[in-house]
Amino acid sequence: MNAGLWDPVRAAEWAGKRAGAAERAVLRAILLRFAALPFAPERAEREMMAGEPWTGAEVRLALRRLVRDGVLIERRRTWGEPQVQLPAAMVPVWQRLLCPVRLMPLPAEEARNVRPDVRPHRLPLSLELLLVWAELDRRGGLPLTRRGVPNRAAVARLAGAMRIGAGELAALPFPEGESPLPEGARSPEEEGRAPEDCLAPAGSVRRLNKDAPEWADTPPALRLALELGLACGTLQRNEARIAVHPAGLASWLSQSRSEADAALLACLMARYASRSPSLHLAAGLLSQLPPGPWFRVADAAAAGVDGTTVENWISLMAACGWMDGGEAQGDRVFRWKAPPPDGASARLRVLPDLEVWVPPEAGLRCRYVLEWIAERQSADDVFVYRLTREASLRAKGAGCTRDAVAAFLEREARSVLPGPVATALADWYGAPVPEGPGLSETEAMAPVARAILAAPGADNGATRPGGTSGDDEAAPPATEGQAPNEAAGEAAKTDEREAEELRPDTGTSRTERSAARAASDLRALFPGIDRIPPVWLRAMRRYHPSTARQLVEQALAWRTSLRMIMRGREVEFVPLALERGAGRWEARGFFREAGITDGEKGGAGNAGSANAAAATGRTVTAGDTGKAAEIENGGKNGEGGIDMRAKGTVRRDAAGNDAAGPCPYVMIPAVVHADEVAELRIELPAEIR
Repeated sequence: MNAGLWDPVRAAEWAGKRAGAAERAVLRAILLRFAALPFAPERAEREMMAGEPWTGAEVRLALRRLVRDGVLIERRRTWGEPQVQLPAAMVPVWQRLLCPVRLMPLPAEEARNVRPDVRPHRLPLSLELLLVWAELDRRGGLPLTRRGVPNRAAVARLAGAMRIGAGELAALPFPEGESPLPEGARSPEEEGRAPEDCLAPAGSVRRLNKDAPEWADTPPALRLALELGLACGTLQRNEARIAVHPAGLASWLSQSRSEADAALLACLMARYASRSPSLHLAAGLLSQLPPGPWFRVADAAAAGVDGTTVENWISLMAACGWMDGGEAQGDRVFRWKAPPPDGASARLRVLPDLEVWVPPEAGLRCRYVLEWIAERQSADDVFVYRLTREASLRAKGAGCTRDAVAAFLEREARSVLPGPVATALADWYGAPVPEGPGLSETEAMAPVARAILAAPGADNGATRPGGTSGDDEAAPPATEGQAPNEAAGEAAKTDEREAEELRPDTGTSRTERSAARAASDLRALFPGIDRIPPVWLRAMRRYHPSTARQLVEQALAWRTSLRMIMRGREVEFVPLALERGAGRWEARGFFREAGITDGEKGGAGNAGSANAAAATGRTVTAGDTGKAAEIENGGKNGEGGIDMRAKGTVRRDAAGNDAAGPCPYVMIPAVVHADEVAELRIELPAEIR
């Protein structure tokens, strides 16, 4: 796989320079029809391009090249036919490139009169998860029963730390009857190792067990927190419990809040929304909009996605603290909330009464430490903590010292501690830790909090460990359904193939090997090609009607087109069905005229019809059009193809062109009779001729 196409910049370069018209059209159709769901290539050829001007051979070739270039990934199964799919993490990227949407925000006057929805305050998901993960850490993890079921009492305590209600997650398609298994196995969703979850340590994400309903009694909000923790690598699971993964959590906390929320949004789209193409495309569409301005829900729905699905995703984003909803002049409206400012200038306020105020722009690391060394009083835009004896003894039992806590508070507040605070810390951390259940268990915990306390420098959440930033290029991910060691094996095979190209010739030149591979590919794309007369492909010839019928039958079998001379004019005809009569045959399909752009289709279509009429010597009648359309859309010989040109699915750029690029062909439905064809040959796609 070409790992470079996991990078949006390289993907844009591929779409703009390297991809042909057929590849762009096929990729766009895959995006709108399947999104990230796997599908059989034969299904794409048979159904997806129904009603489009591409031949089945061109679709097969385009699919092959999309796999070769790393746009699609192959999933080989132990049973059934191989499948291909778009990596879930790349669906929003291709959606922006091939289906760009320009929604107009509300005018300033209307925006001022928006009535925001009245709903409980919701924290950004990055902070909501931080609180529940910290609670999980303080409790030593979530115990599991022998069957791997989370302990009910522990579940109830942890669920109480979350504000998101079950109803707010109703639109999120959780995997049915799935839950984490012990070490070793991995789920197809996590095995994609997309850029947004590249921080997850190897082996920290486990396969989901479909045999035991382990999540049955777990509230949806807590289930989401646990699944996202496993997916992002902040949590890990063993036979006894789900607990914090120190290295993964440390890496996660080093992000800014904006980076963490962006990663969580990408994970929600790739892991959950990808289970429903309509939800995935709705999420991708809304992700293209800037934060701040209000937009109408109806305008988003008119751009080609289901309106109810848009509303569901907006409701979920509001529950995650990322969106606001409202009404303007009777219309439903929404907006993305502005991201928090850079945390580099954030300063805690440590008050003499032992309260600690945390401003909205504060980073994740200092918040996590405060969850250990203080007691949270409130969690709104400004978090308020209180230093208490109980929290200090808990932190001391976990290995934190008075000097480390005092230095941390002074570092984050950028001022000397007030006298009462310094005195209280000296008293509490100087007191012996009372014996009691849980303290000895806590002794080996909080390694992340202790490391942050010992680290020099303020928390600005701008850099990752090792000095890398979120913009650094990620290592090539494994494909979905493929474990890292399998991905490494595939990479090794690729390296071996490339090394083979560089080896000295040993009787067979590189050119000969390339020619052999090309011949093999040709036979795979066009079965039986080495058994037909080569002249059928190379030259226009006059044939006996029975032989001409064989050429039409072969073109139908390969789903490719024919070049014909009719009344002195050369035309390209794509057969879709063949009817045999007494001594003659009749083919139904469409003529394909080249050189037609979207902006010219009106006039050029008429010219194409005139050219087809001149070639056939008769008018292309409405009856011919209806018969051909019947075949195209699954009539006598069709199989119920899906029309990808449904209303609302075509998005255009600022110039009015189809986002996938101008279509180079126009279709003219037609019926061709045997006695109208003077000469013909089979036409293969231009790229392999």
